[in-house]
Order: sequence, then structure tokens, then C-alpha cells
Amino acid sequence: QKDARMKFTDLFIRRPVLAIVVNLLIVIAGVQAIRSLNVRQYPRSENAAITITTAYVGATADLVRGFVTTPLERVIAAADGIEYIESESKQNSSVIRARLRLNYDSHNGYPYTSVGRVLIERNLVPREEMSMQRIRDWMAANPDEAPKVRATNRSYIFFRITGLSNEGEPVGAQGVPLVPGRSIAVDKIHVYGTPFFIDASLPIESAKPTTPFRRLMIAQDTGSAIVGPARADLYWGAGDDAARIAGRIRHAGRFVMLLPRELDMIEAGKHMPLPVSKPIIPEIEVKREPSKSKHAVGKSEDETRGKKLRRQVGPVRWRPRT
Repeated sequence: QKDARMKFTDLFIRRPVLAIVVNLLIVIAGVQAIRSLNVRQYPRSENAAITITTAYVGATADLVRGFVTTPLERVIAAADGIEYIESESKQNSSVIRARLRLNYDSHNGYPYTSVGRVLIERNLVPREEMSMQRIRDWMAANPDEAPKVRATNRSYIFFRITGLSNEGEPVGAQGVPLVPGRSIAVDKIHVYGTPFFIDASLPIESAKPTTPFRRLMIAQDTGSAIVGPARADLYWGAGDDAARIAGRIRHAGRFVMLLPRELDMIEAGKHMPLPVSKPIIPEIEVKREPSKSKHAVGKSEDETRGKKLRRQVGPVRWRPRT
């Protein structure tokens, strides 16, 4: 066996060209394998919640509560990053749901693709019905198509568990805790701490955008999906109520940046980030000549056709659409 191994290695020593070719084939196969690897979806935690189910065969609901649910609740509540706990004790089993408080850590670098926009473009959900809850309902009702729709967004965000208390708020990109109803996330072209006044009608009290929202907000966070100088995401806090409100908001409004009086407004206006202006779409006006059917009687067919042609392609004027 030793001689056989030496003869095999001697083959590459005596033939260096063969050795180089084999090495190149291995490198090419490795590069091709790396390029064909997919960015797989990481384990998904629904609403950042963990469910703990414990079986206790033959025990009543009170016995399960005293010997299983209550001791586990005390241990889970002492862990960092727990927002609140829900539990249910019944005969033979105990179910505990723990909601985690997560904070942004990093992302995989792929551009963000809106799943809601994909559903609208594929005519799967009407535009006027689009909301976060509507997306969840469609995903639950279409379990076979849902993974394909989710796969259109290759951007993944990674979170870390924070040690915040129930009264604490997550820290934004500015490095300070966010304030519900006062903090906004803006594009990175803006300076953190800049005040903005937002005037809009939003669906806060109900699903219809009838609640007046006129409030001074502070830019304290950002995000990879927040692109554009006049785009902002409002922070509503934690909990189910805040999630419902945030999932409904996708509306336009007045977005005013406030600047100190000491600044030269004319000079500052030259460097003010503004949204891209709408393109000028020209429209054609065709000047039509009055009909001359009475004078055309008795004339040749070619002459009549020539007049009709001149009337159709008469003088053309361009003007910008306002």
C-alpha cells in the first residue's frame, strides 16, 4: 500500500503539467460551487416570539400551573431581552409564549425589495388594501406561493437581543433611545438630530386615513429601505397596537425640514436635498382645419384624399404637461 501511494504521488511529480491542470480544475469547480450557493432564509421568528410547550401527562391544569408553568415563567422573565410573557396551563400540557425585544445589528448587503409591491404588481393584492396585516393574511392563505414571494426580497436583516426593560426603548442609529411618536428614520443623507415637521392624515384610530397628524419629529434612525430625501418612517413603539398602526401607514404628507435662523437660507437651499422632479411629458396638439365637405363636391378622389391628409397632419405644437 505504501508503494502504491508513492507511485500515485510520483505521477504528479513526473508530470507537473498534469498536476497544474488538476489543481486548476479543482479551483474552477470550487469557484463555480461558491457562485451557485443560494442565500438561504435564516430561521424566522414570528413577531420575535418564542413558544415553549411542556407535556406533563396525567396532571391537572392546576398541577401544571404550580409545578411547570410558574417556575418556567420566573426563569424566562429573568432573561435579558424579554418584553412580556403569555402562558396557558391546561390538562397534560403547558404553553408559554415569550416576546423578545430585538435591535438592529446588520444586514447581508442585498438591496431591499418590497414584498407588498411584488404582491401589487402581480395583481395578488389590490393597492388600496395593502398593509402589513394584509400581507400576513395573504401569506397565511397561500402557504405554497408565500415562500416564492418572500424569496423576491434577498435582503435580510440581523438582530441582536437587547437587555432593555419593558419601559426602555431601542437605540437608533443616532445612539440614543427612540421616542414613540416623536422619532423618525430618514435617509442617510440627512443629519441625525434634524427636526422635521410632518403634516398628514394617517390611519391611526382606524384603517381609514382620517386622523390628523401634525407633529414635530426628530431624525434619530435610518434603514436600508428608507431611500429619498422626503421619505421617513415613524416610530410607534413596541407591542401589538403599535404594530397595527405602523403596518397601516403608507401615506403621503407634508415633510418640512427646520433649520436654525443663524444659517444662510439662500446658501443652505443650494445644498438642500430635494426629491427628483417629475419628468416633463410632452403632449401633442393637432390643429384641425374646418371641414370643407361642401367645396369638395365634384373634385377628384385624389385631391379630396390629399386635403384629408393635410387636415390630419396639420401643424403640431409641443407644450409641457402641468
